[in-house]
Amino acid sequence: MDSRALERRVLKVANTWLMLPALRAGLGRWMSSPMTGYFIVLQTRGRRTGRARYTPLNYVIDQAASSAWPVSASRPTGSPI
Repeated sequence: MDSRALERRVLKVANTWLMLPALRAGLGRWMSSPMTGYFIVLQTRGRRTGRARYTPLNYVIDQAASSAWPVSASRPTGSPI
């Protein structure tokens, strides 16, 4: 298993068993800060199966532009979407 595959597997396990339950329990307020970023849960529904899938995302609040930018961890560059 190469390092990228290992990293993806670790993130998937951490998101499934740590981040999503903590965010659903309402602990996002205590896990978020301007230094670590803020979290939001994105819900998507499968086109064929109709199953709901949940993905935790980080986002950054830009005070100067009065906007928020979600950050995707799945892209190789980690660039905003």
